[in-house]
Amino acid sequence: SKMQQLLLSVSIEEINMYNHVKK
Repeated sequence: SKMQQLLLSVSIEEINMYNHVKK
């Protein structure tokens, strides 16, 4: 459960970075 949450958090961070770079 904790590991899943961590992975999800990392995924969100990567997506945010990708969106920021895309702009």
